[in-house]
Amino acid sequence: MPEIDKAEHFKSLHVAGNPLVVYNIWDAGSAMCLAQQGATAIATGSLSVGASQGFADGEVIPLQRALETAQQIAQSVDIPVSLDFEGGYARDPETLKANIKAVIATGVIGINLEDQIVKGTGLYALTEQVARLKAVRHAAEQQGMPLFLNARTDIFKNATRTTS
Repeated sequence: MPEIDKAEHFKSLHVAGNPLVVYNIWDAGSAMCLAQQGATAIATGSLSVGASQGFADGEVIPLQRALETAQQIAQSVDIPVSLDFEGGYARDPETLKANIKAVIATGVIGINLEDQIVKGTGLYALTEQVARLKAVRHAAEQQGMPLFLNARTDIFKNATRTTS
């Protein structure tokens, strides 16, 4: 099934009152296993993909290797694949845009994009994160892909707790 058809199918699976269950996988083998069991869509988890190759979470797996893994996964199944792309391996919108185009070329139809500053501290300022999200959308439009974008927040992960 062509990627655009997979993206449209993924969108159609999002129905109010009928939650979509998306299983996380880490390689082509686990993707094929779930697809054979009837999964309608799958996603990667950054921790599981990295750990399965000996890397820690937090964009430690090299970008090229992450892209190669995403491509292997997407090509191994005929169902939609969404990629946990952490912070997009870039802070600035232009580099992020280039990275998103590379992601789309792998055959995945969606991404998770975090608002935490990977390898830094805290969250992106709202205006900076909005610019990053616009860059993602622009890259997808330039590629003609209705990329599913899950703009994820890590506010609770980065919140500090005070004791009384």
